[in-house]
Amino acid sequence: MGVPRKSEVRPFRPTDPLWWGLAALLGLVSLWLPHILQMGADRTTQLVMTESALFFSGSVIGCLRPDRVWRWGLACLVAFIVRDLAQFATVTKAGVLSYLAGNAALYAVHTIPVLAGAYIGAYMLRGGQR
Repeated sequence: MGVPRKSEVRPFRPTDPLWWGLAALLGLVSLWLPHILQMGADRTTQLVMTESALFFSGSVIGCLRPDRVWRWGLACLVAFIVRDLAQFATVTKAGVLSYLAGNAALYAVHTIPVLAGAYIGAYMLRGGQR
């Protein structure tokens, strides 16, 4: 099947929602990994563990599905927002947009390693060829 040309567009596949869900699930598990492993109260160690797990999960998904790898970062971003909305809804219902706007930088910090890992994983799978 080879690498698609720039003018080639791949059709929607029936397994795409499965991969979107898998990418979102791996992103959420990566966020909960320090708590699952009980890493302690050191925020630096927790952040390094979280970002490393996000990078690794992005590279795995990028290797498995190397076409349109930007989708895996987007799937994780949506999962992060939905998770925060679910947590926010249980606490209070006022100021949802200000809460999301306040956490926008955190969403970007968590999405960048997934995107970088996905692109590097897709690049490794192709062997550096375009």
